[in-house]
Amino acid sequence: MAGSYTAADQIQQLAQRCRVLGLPQRQDICPEARDVLLQADRDKRLLLEGEISVLCRTSGADPDALSELQEHVQQLVDATKTHLINEHPELVQPGGALHPEHRSEACWRDCFHFLRVSCYAVAVRQPLLCDDDGMANLGRLYALMGVPVDALLMALREMRHLAALTYEPIAPEQDSGTLDAALGELISNIEHHRVTSC
Repeated sequence: MAGSYTAADQIQQLAQRCRVLGLPQRQDICPEARDVLLQADRDKRLLLEGEISVLCRTSGADPDALSELQEHVQQLVDATKTHLINEHPELVQPGGALHPEHRSEACWRDCFHFLRVSCYAVAVRQPLLCDDDGMANLGRLYALMGVPVDALLMALREMRHLAALTYEPIAPEQDSGTLDAALGELISNIEHHRVTSC
């Protein structure tokens, strides 16, 4: 019907405008690094070894420690999932915020991507990684789709804790601090841009 605007249309438009990562738009990051980050983010993947070398050579971050962290990303997401379900089994039971399974899988997928972009932040030693407009659109999208933001925030806080336990023993203090600050900024942005109704 001409002129009609459905919830599906709104979801599609918001999804196109959601952008967590603001680093490729930052003029204080060299063009080569911005291009690397932009391509990796477009592909929604972790950094390749060659990309880590390029970015860390410019920033001074430790490439070996970052590579090791990236090897643990999925393990950290899985450990977050296990912890959250053990501590709050009601979340995945009927009526819980992460039930049915597709809701919990979306939560773990988002955790992976938030940790992925936090690895980008470490590579360029820039903890303030968020795109403000993109995060605002993400908040609207979460509201429209009924994403259980409380459960997602619980998962992100636990993942931040587990990531620190993994990374601090192997990384320079500045790098582990960048990771912690980047995850903290993501959590703050999700809380700040939370929309209670849409």
